[in-house]
Order: sequence, then structure tokens, then C-alpha cells
Amino acid sequence: MVKIIKCKVCGEMKPHEAKNMCRLCYVRAKAAKKNMCERNKWRHETGKTEPLCVNKSCSSYLGVYIANKIMKDLYPESEKMPYGNPGYDHVLKNGDKIRVCTSTFHKTKRRNFWGFHTKQKTTADYFIFMAFKDRNSDDPLHIWKIPNFGTIQDQQLVSIAESTLSKWSSFEITIG
Repeated sequence: MVKIIKCKVCGEMKPHEAKNMCRLCYVRAKAAKKNMCERNKWRHETGKTEPLCVNKSCSSYLGVYIANKIMKDLYPESEKMPYGNPGYDHVLKNGDKIRVCTSTFHKTKRRNFWGFHTKQKTTADYFIFMAFKDRNSDDPLHIWKIPNFGTIQDQQLVSIAESTLSKWSSFEITIG
């Protein structure tokens, strides 16, 4: 039996294809994704843009490329979700959903800290916070694995100050 749903793209009541979309919208979305991959490949080949793995000036370099390399070291069995997946970035072998957040060190007149954007109401079971010295650092100074409950769950930004590192020590993990 065909399931009739309200398509999340066009808003019409139509037979369900996949991902809460009707057939036409689903086919269009797949084509757009394929075109985006081909466009990126062409941009890299012609030199218009560099791939993320070599473009350190890109704002996503630390948060996507370096963070994914570190996650593979921490959890080799983890499954990486597609870029832009809502709610979480990795799924561990035991089913735990992980959201990875990175930050460089911020110095202000009042305090020195790392700020992690958690995107309130995420579906992740844990956050992995990776604290870097600056954008040129490939190795984090600190990595914390924090359960998503209590005060973390209701915040959009979590700040960890230099002066409060001892409070977070029970959540700190090391590579290797």
C-alpha cells in the first residue's frame, strides 16, 4: 500500500518516496546533490577552489576536516554522517550519537575561553568538544566528551574558561 504524505518540499499531499518527500521532489533533490558534487570536482580541477583538506583558510577546515580525522583516531568504528546532518555528526558502534564541536582560544579583556556552539535541542547523546590553540593548530589542546543532559541540553553556547579547566577534567579524553 502506498503511503500518502505531505511533502516537506512542495507541501502537497502525494505518495511517499523517501525522506518525507514526494517522488518528484526526491528526484530533484538527488539530482541537485549529484550536480553539487560534480560542480565541486570541477572547481577543484580548474583551481577555482581548493579541497577542504588543503584549504586551511576555510572556516570549516578545523570543524569538519581536522575534527573528522581526530574522531577516526578516537573512535575508529564510528560511522560519519553526511555533512549537514541535523542533530549529530557520528554514530558509535554502540549506537551513541555524537555531535562534534570545535573552538579556537578566545582572549578578551575579562577572560580567556573556548566557546562551543551546541545548537540547542540537538538529538545527540554526547558532545565532543575539541579545543584548539588557533586556526593553524591541527592538534587540540583539550578534548571533552560530555553527555547531553541537564544544563548542556538547554544551551546554544558552552564556554570553557582557562580558569575552570579543573571542573571539566572528569570529561576530558586523550587520543591513543
